[in-house]
Amino acid sequence: MSGSDSEADTNRTDAASMLQIRVLGPLEIAWGGRVVDLGGVKARALIARLLIDRGLIVSVDRLVDSLWGDHDGEGAEIALRSTISRLRKRLRQAGAPEDLIVTRAPGYALEVASETTDVFVFEQMVADGRRQLSRRRPSEARRLLNAAQELWRGSAYSEVRDEPFARAEARRLEELLLAAIETRLDAEITLGRHESVIGELETLTGEHAMRERLW
Repeated sequence: MSGSDSEADTNRTDAASMLQIRVLGPLEIAWGGRVVDLGGVKARALIARLLIDRGLIVSVDRLVDSLWGDHDGEGAEIALRSTISRLRKRLRQAGAPEDLIVTRAPGYALEVASETTDVFVFEQMVADGRRQLSRRRPSEARRLLNAAQELWRGSAYSEVRDEPFARAEARRLEELLLAAIETRLDAEITLGRHESVIGELETLTGEHAMRERLW
């Protein structure tokens, strides 16, 4: 590996350790522990759109259709490029590298490591919690699954969850949350905490009457 390649890898590792992207609730990007002011609704929706296809190139046409579907022609493309320019400036001012949003024909991509997202952390905790329960370690399973649930600050991708581009991913994450809650309740019952979960189970079965596991 050349010196330049090694330096680039080091820079990416440093960036990953400084960057946090949260979508389990309102979208947030934090750099070095400080939340970045991303601007208005379109800017936040644009980040969400790129993040859902993280690492892939999203064409200009698809971005315009997703975010400016009610506007045709050159004006929508100008608005897109202007929004990306402002986002890059805000990220740069916060200290983040400008190349988080990269230009790649025929559009743009968000180049961030999966480890920077709360989704990655959540999925890892849920998987670890399930493993601990299967190994008959209900206390550790309960701790991990509680911590995973606490990452949620509202609905996934809450600002855009009803947009066509976000619906499937938001539903997937919320289904995973519900399954994680069920597994945590299994751990609670295994620990003999039957009475403490009755109220929660009553609420959950009222909200999700068709889920047999909750009953």
